[in-house]
Amino acid sequence: MNIGLDVDGVIFNIEDYQITEGQKYFKNKPIKDINGYGIKEVFDCSSKEEFKFWLKKTFNYNRNVVAREGMAELIKKLRENGNRVYIITSRAMATEDNTFGKIMRNELEKSLIRNGIEVDGIIYTPTKNMEQAKKDEIKKYNIHVMIEDKKEILDYIKNDTQAICFNTRNNHDYNDDKVIRIFDVNGLKEELDTLIYKFNSSKMSVLSFKEIENMSNEEKIKYYNELREYYKKMMDPYYIKQGEDGCNKVVGKLQKIYNFVYRPHVIHKEKMPTNGGIILASNHLHSFDPLLLMTNSNMPFHLLAKSELHEKKILDKLFTTIGSIFVDNKDADSRRKAKEDLIKVVLNGGVAMMFPEGTRNKTEKRLLDFHMGTVNVAQITKAPIYPFAINSDYKLFNNNLCMSIGDPIYINENDNLVEKNEELKEQINNLLDEVKQYEHEKSLKLKK
Repeated sequence: MNIGLDVDGVIFNIEDYQITEGQKYFKNKPIKDINGYGIKEVFDCSSKEEFKFWLKKTFNYNRNVVAREGMAELIKKLRENGNRVYIITSRAMATEDNTFGKIMRNELEKSLIRNGIEVDGIIYTPTKNMEQAKKDEIKKYNIHVMIEDKKEILDYIKNDTQAICFNTRNNHDYNDDKVIRIFDVNGLKEELDTLIYKFNSSKMSVLSFKEIENMSNEEKIKYYNELREYYKKMMDPYYIKQGEDGCNKVVGKLQKIYNFVYRPHVIHKEKMPTNGGIILASNHLHSFDPLLLMTNSNMPFHLLAKSELHEKKILDKLFTTIGSIFVDNKDADSRRKAKEDLIKVVLNGGVAMMFPEGTRNKTEKRLLDFHMGTVNVAQITKAPIYPFAINSDYKLFNNNLCMSIGDPIYINENDNLVEKNEELKEQINNLLDEVKQYEHEKSLKLKK
């Protein structure tokens, strides 16, 4: 489940800080409304006075504020149990693309580290129209539960997510049947446990190939439509975007160098896909094969990679940064999860890169047997498979590295996956013929 938390008022008790430090700062100015939201309402001061207060106190707040008791432990447990936890905050200035904005973001991140709080991501929203801004991010990133303290925001988001109101003096009189109220971290844990249980109980049973074979055509179409909707509900677009941003960053740095050093020739370059929501499938001969595909397209990819890469620090960092989906082919649960993650990527408009052979081909065979995963993901998502064939001539400045791109393969709900798997293998085999022909013609030119 994707869980969002506000910072000030939820993770940190900003109300008590504002009253304590506000009384010191304003000295002879009495508290006007102890239940007010923010310095301006509590001390009945001007916007200018409020700005001056936070200008002086921001760094003190960030460096001294303490998270609510048990909050760090709760977030850690949620993440260990497979949930993703995000901070969604309208911290002042934090969205600005300048030095001050960078400082504000850095200060928040340091205060979280100091309190032992680790999350899967921080989503910064502007203070202007913050209610709508938070609502937009909650919908964009498929946040299933949002914990918030500001009642105006709760009113805005209550129809788009399960809103939880963390009790504060300001919202003590807020009441809505759609919004759950909690009073402390223990109460939050209890409510989240219930919501997570319900969420996990709604998981759809994924049928085996044999069970699907026994269905009628109409039943198959209905089943796959329901399965696609189920995976959309389970998606984590923020996690997908993180990988794509990392892929763009890495590939942007490598592209010119890689193509200059290896100078790959691309056959049917005009067939290179330009839109997402697709699957790329290629034979696999060398560890650099993913980079060959990546550096010859402007699209970020999510690569299905072996879990053994975690054992090598540099490769682990590289493949994690580019949003790879790791799989242990010997573990059934790992294979299932990897397939589900790839399905979510494709349904979210991303690009999944798969090697149907399952491993690098180190044999004399032209192609190893193809696993069914690629065609299965294509059938569930209704996404086209773009076949590729590559050689492994990674000699520097040799100009012999070659890749050929084929026509897309579409798989419908009622297609036979064994036959489609053979079709994919045959297409890649034919593309390898084109690669070999290029090598032969190049060799003849060199002999002349």
